[in-house]
Amino acid sequence: MKRNSIVLMAIILAIMSVLSGCGSGNGDAPSSQSAVPVEEFEPVVLKFTNSSQESQYDTNTNVQAICYFRDEVEKRTDGNVKIEIYWGGALASSNEDIVNGLQTGGFDFNLNGHGVYGDYTDAFFPFSVPYLLQSDEEYAEFVDDP
Repeated sequence: MKRNSIVLMAIILAIMSVLSGCGSGNGDAPSSQSAVPVEEFEPVVLKFTNSSQESQYDTNTNVQAICYFRDEVEKRTDGNVKIEIYWGGALASSNEDIVNGLQTGGFDFNLNGHGVYGDYTDAFFPFSVPYLLQSDEEYAEFVDDP
């Protein structure tokens, strides 16, 4: 369970890093460009599919993290980016359906372990080797090491 929490937090931090990189910077904009008010942007709705049930909120850290992610994105974008969560594998239930849905744009996010993607790219192959990493510390070092 602790390992799942670490993986989940790493995924959330990666997503938050991407979102913060897309935000407005503190640097000065060239004087020829004027700032565009947020109101002029069309709201965006992103789809997040997951095999867990929302009713597992009290016992499942993945469900808690997904709900936290949704709430933070909506809060930090003043509601201009909304995340619709589809629970219980409503949009995709098998690994193949999940990968296909992500590739074709059927939905935008999914929360799976890295090992699932080992069948599709060698980049994730080490995550699918059983017993490769013996502790949370080894896992953290493996993931964080460039």
